[in-house]
Amino acid sequence: MADYTVNDGSADVDYNIIAQQSPQSNVYELIARENTRSLSTPQSLRISHTNGNSADSTDRHLVAFATTEADADNALRTATCHVVIAAPRVDVTEAEVLKEWTKLKNFITTNFSAIYRGNMP
Repeated sequence: MADYTVNDGSADVDYNIIAQQSPQSNVYELIARENTRSLSTPQSLRISHTNGNSADSTDRHLVAFATTEADADNALRTATCHVVIAAPRVDVTEAEVLKEWTKLKNFITTNFSAIYRGNMP
């Protein structure tokens, strides 16, 4: 059974946790791997939370997906997509952050090809 299942646009991809750590009391990190791929060309998911140390600090949350492929010369190449959500602990609500996330998601979805090619949408 998968720890996380994510649809990649064509199929569900199952990820299983391979590492969890809390190097500091305010930091939590989890790494998961898609199990049907080889260890040399993995697909991975990383989730990280860094909570501020005081009531008026900023919390940071990262979600990253990566895939590694071998090119024609067997050199490994990795592509990564990630998002960081940074929000102060006070005065900004989850609903307000969700609105910003929705704008970002819609903008990237609409303009992905131009962004990927390095063109200004």
